[in-house]
Amino acid sequence: MVGFVETNQVFVASLQDGLISEIYVNRFQDVKKDQPLCVVANTDPELIAATIAAAKADLLVTVARGDVDITRERLNLQQLVVNLFLQRIQQAAQREELIYAQTNLDSRWPSAVKASQPIAIPAALANATP
Repeated sequence: MVGFVETNQVFVASLQDGLISEIYVNRFQDVKKDQPLCVVANTDPELIAATIAAAKADLLVTVARGDVDITRERLNLQQLVVNLFLQRIQQAAQREELIYAQTNLDSRWPSAVKASQPIAIPAALANATP
């Protein structure tokens, strides 16, 4: 018997050794020149080891940055605590100054003036709004 056979089989080669991990075309689908057909996962042990080493290095950098951020935030918290204590000290000192001024004022005013004579406030000041 003599005749011919039409085939859909084409040989495809890759420049990279490895295993096909993804296929982008379907069976009998028309394809064009330079169209990606699949993804070839490299199985070279040295390349895989280098990729893993790079990922580990990236992870170590990320962890180190996180440690630096934690340390910085702890220092910021400590500074805030110090500032709070300084404000409390300043407030206590101002409270003592107020008590001293009130005591000084009470000792200078005669008790008769304080008890019997109200202080006259000029009308212009009494009606003024703060």
